Amino acid sequence: MPYLPNRLDIDPSVFIAAAAVVIGERSVGTRSSVGYHSTLRGGMASVKPPPGSLLLGVMGRVVRPLRKQAIDRILHSAKQYVEYVQRYREGDLG
Repeated sequence: MPYLPNRLDIDPSVFIAAAAVVIGERSVGTRSSVGYHSTLRGGMASVKPPPGSLLLGVMGRVVRPLRKQAIDRILHSAKQYVEYVQRYREGDLG
């Protein structure tokens, strides 16, 4: 049987905290957040959480919807990170 790599469907607007792990085939809804030390496992029982979800724990359960303020903060941080990387590549970090 040929080796097939894991298939992940994680939108660029998803925040994955430090020490979080995503295993196997798994989807994460747009503008969602995976908490610190959480584990998301794929497989037959995994379903794509709704957009804007907070996922926590060993099984990566949806705890609640994210508040608009949290989503805005995540998107702002992601934008700053992309700008920082671009500046780094251009040698413009002083």
